[in-house]
Amino acid sequence: MTEKRSTLTAEGVRLLREVQKRIVAEPERFNMGTWCSETACGTVACIAGHIGLMLGYAPRVLRRFSDSERADAKVIATGAIGIDDEIASELFYDSQWPEDLLQRLDEAEAENDPVCYASVACERIDRFIAEHAPSEGR
Repeated sequence: MTEKRSTLTAEGVRLLREVQKRIVAEPERFNMGTWCSETACGTVACIAGHIGLMLGYAPRVLRRFSDSERADAKVIATGAIGIDDEIASELFYDSQWPEDLLQRLDEAEAENDPVCYASVACERIDRFIAEHAPSEGR
């Protein structure tokens, strides 16, 4: 039986902090509703998609599904942050976010406020790191 990893690696924390910087700098390129998509205005991605892009993967790879349930973006990002797939889902699927953050994310989306939308995601990343990173790695 494979042991589940519930603790983020130092590299995982670094990558998530970099995602925060990216989505704050360009909130219009962030959307939890897509792994990764290319639009006339540029590439849009979720948290997992941004990790994949930072690692040099092409958007078409990140959109692909390697099986019926998991997008390659999730597989790539989960491996990169060094945490178990089930635990990574708490971050990569907004439906599994804490209710208060999910409500604020929905409100920001309804109001078409990408800055607020990205801010809520950054707060989720902060909480995720606090829950899953060793104290010395935060």
